Amino acid sequence: MDARDEERSRRLLLRFLTQAGNGVAVPVTVTATTKAITLPRTERDGQYGVCVTPSWGTTTWVTAKTATGFTINLGTAAPANATVDYATFRTE
Repeated sequence: MDARDEERSRRLLLRFLTQAGNGVAVPVTVTATTKAITLPRTERDGQYGVCVTPSWGTTTWVTAKTATGFTINLGTAAPANATVDYATFRTE
């Protein structure tokens, strides 16, 4: 791979997934309607997107985005053994 291809690959990765990381099977407390997430790596600002997938049928929305984390809001309280997956992304 030449330098141009490496740069394209780097830009593609940055366009879709941020360097802050993601979470898989993050536990949610029973009956919780929010889950505070602290990112494994700091973002440069709060201008990123978040995709959330809960392990139960509910609505979700994200608030309080900062460079260090965000809050996942859950429309239906978490059942026993609930988890969420999340991925952060941004465009250039």
